[in-house]
Amino acid sequence: MLATERHPVERGSLAAHLLRLAALGRSGLLVYRHGAEQRRVYFEDGVPAAAASTEPTELLGAQLVRSGHVSVADMERVLESGYRSGCSLGESLVRANLISNERLSQSLTEQRIRRLTALCRARTGELFFVEGARSGEAVLGQSQRPLGALVEALRAAYPESELLALLGGLEGTAVSPRTAARRSEPLCVYRVTKRTPSTCVCAA
Repeated sequence: MLATERHPVERGSLAAHLLRLAALGRSGLLVYRHGAEQRRVYFEDGVPAAAASTEPTELLGAQLVRSGHVSVADMERVLESGYRSGCSLGESLVRANLISNERLSQSLTEQRIRRLTALCRARTGELFFVEGARSGEAVLGQSQRPLGALVEALRAAYPESELLALLGGLEGTAVSPRTAARRSEPLCVYRVTKRTPSTCVCAA
């Protein structure tokens, strides 16, 4: 895969890069690299649809064990059976009645937010974007607000005053993924104001 864009990571411009991909409805793979650390975010029509990283603590299994939803013994057993059957970890956990579909969806949303937050907190490194690249996996854990995970990550990664300064030039920017528009769903509007520097507001 050949990168169509390359940017040095700067805290002052990282948020703008992410919101630009969302606002323009871009589809492709965003890669962050810094030494051995690598993070990947697949955008589909401007929405962060899937994310991966080299950080082991961000894996779904580690997350579920840490939160107490699945025991270490059960996780090891399901990992082994899933490997033999070729099923994903989430599907194997649901089939084993260890978690519900709702819990799986919520955990995947939390994982995506955590990975996006870690990306937003990056101070140095490189960003690459590969136009049109697809993850090839079914998108799970997507909330009713398509850009909710990105907004939550920005709010978690930046202090209110800093986020206001970084995004001051984007006040009133409409972020409306084309997929949402086709389905006649509410559009997400990214508003930057002094009281609420980063809110995702649903408007009919």
